[in-house]
Amino acid sequence: MTANAAERAPRPRGSLTVGGLIMFVLGALLSWVPVLGPLVAGGAGGWYIGRGRAALGVALAPALLLGAATVLVLSVVELPVLGVVAGATLFLIVAVQQIPLLLGAYAAGQLRE
Repeated sequence: MTANAAERAPRPRGSLTVGGLIMFVLGALLSWVPVLGPLVAGGAGGWYIGRGRAALGVALAPALLLGAATVLVLSVVELPVLGVVAGATLFLIVAVQQIPLLLGAYAAGQLRE
């Protein structure tokens, strides 16, 4: 194998689960830093994952799960319209608060790709 072939070999990509855990743990540890904390957490997790879109999906997963759980719970207690409105609202609130995390995850994943 020549030096050029070694340079062109694709880098191994990391696990989505481990990347998500990195984002979660670093986000919790750096939560006292307003914008840079989530940006660093998203960057570290996105770099580990190694794919921009996959890292973005992992970073959005908590917002999606919270919105879906709200819709499900309120539908079970026979308030489906309120569930949809509340679920969509919670999703948007969490997603907007995670903008630095989302940017860091996507940018680092794209850089490593």
